[in-house]
Amino acid sequence: MTKRYLLPLLGLALTASQAWAGACSYNSKPMFCQWETGCYEVTTEYSGIESGANACAAGSCTCAALVTNCENFGTIYSGVTGLNEDNNYGKGLKCSNQGGKFEGGQDPSRTSLGCCLWADTETSCWTIWSSDEGATDKVSQCKSGTNKFWNGECPTGGSCPSGTPDYDGSANDCGNHWCSWGAGTCYKIAPDPAEGITTCADAITNCQNYGEYFTNSSCSGGSPVMKIQPVMGLIVATHGRALHISSDRDAKVTLYTLGGQKVLSGKVNAGNSVFSLMNQNPGVYYAVVQSGAYTQTVNVVLK
Repeated sequence: MTKRYLLPLLGLALTASQAWAGACSYNSKPMFCQWETGCYEVTTEYSGIESGANACAAGSCTCAALVTNCENFGTIYSGVTGLNEDNNYGKGLKCSNQGGKFEGGQDPSRTSLGCCLWADTETSCWTIWSSDEGATDKVSQCKSGTNKFWNGECPTGGSCPSGTPDYDGSANDCGNHWCSWGAGTCYKIAPDPAEGITTCADAITNCQNYGEYFTNSSCSGGSPVMKIQPVMGLIVATHGRALHISSDRDAKVTLYTLGGQKVLSGKVNAGNSVFSLMNQNPGVYYAVVQSGAYTQTVNVVLK
C-alpha cells in the first residue's frame, strides 16, 4: 500500500524557498507536484485537496519538507498553468498536460505494474510503479489475502477501476475477525499464503498465537483472546508491519536497509512477542534477531 510519508531531510541538492507567501520553489522556479490524485501547486498554505497530496496540515510544513515529500513520492514540475477553481486546482489533472516541465522526483516515464486495493488498510486504490522500492514484491503481496489487483494504472483521484479485478480476494474474507499486532494496530484477519497461512481458520489461530484477537474493527472492548505457545530456541516471522518473535531468552532486534544501513533497533522479552514496525517508511529491509546463541535473518517488505 503506497502512502505519503515525510522522510528526514538528508543532503538535499537544492534549496527550497518561498518565492511569495506560502509558495515553494524548486531550482528557483515555482513548484508543482504530480500525485496519483492530480497536479497541485506546492505551498505551505495548501490544506490538501486529497489527503495523499500533502504530508501535513495547512501552515504546519516547511517548503523543504514538502520538497522532500514530493521528491520521494511524487514528480516535480515547473511551468504548470491552468489550475483554478473550475478544476479544483488540479484534481485529476496531469502536470505534463498543463504545460509542465519535469524537474525532479519520480521518473514520469516509469511504468505501471498494476493497481491495488489494499483491503485491510485502504479504501482507495494505488498504482504500483516500476520505480517503487520492492515493486515486484508489492505486486505479489497485492495478489493475496482480501486485496484486489487490476492490471494497468489506477484511475486518478484514488478511485478503483470499474472492471473485474485480475485478482479478487473477496472469497478470502474471513468475516468479523480482527487482529492487533501491536499497540494501536488493528487488521482484518485474512489468509496469507506467502506465510503458509492458507485458510481463515489458520489465520485466526495465527493471530491467537502471536497477536491479540478481537471480533470488532476497533480491536477494543472485552478481553482479547491470546494463546501462549511453548517456546524453544528462536522463531521469527513477519506479518504486516510487525515481526512475531518466539524466543526462550530476551532477544535483540535490528532492522537494516538492503544497503546495510541500520534504521531501527530494540529488544523484546523472552516468550511470544510482537515487534512493531508501524513507524517505518515503506520499503524493503532485512531484520536480524539475536537471542542467546541463536540468530535469524528475515526479509521485511513494508507497504
